[in-house]
Amino acid sequence: MTQTICHTINQSPFSSQLWSRCLASVDTNDCLVFINDGVYGALNNQPYSHRLKIKTCYAIDEDIKKRGLDQLALNQEVQLITYTQWVELSTKHPLSRSWY
Repeated sequence: MTQTICHTINQSPFSSQLWSRCLASVDTNDCLVFINDGVYGALNNQPYSHRLKIKTCYAIDEDIKKRGLDQLALNQEVQLITYTQWVELSTKHPLSRSWY
């Protein structure tokens, strides 16, 4: 049985080359959590938005608010969660990988 991974990315897709490597590594049973400047990747207008449709994606609500981002501009595939929910989500996946 394949172990699922909770991937976390904190870099903006507009300033980091990590995004293409990260999205290529996320398997269909994995999840992807956007934190810090990574929440810019949850927006519809980001360069990789078309690739999020096949992923289970989350963004930290507090980080969205801190950056003044409009929740209506978020990709419909992205679910907002709290930091506490992120910790709970991380415990459901036996492995985690941080993209920093």
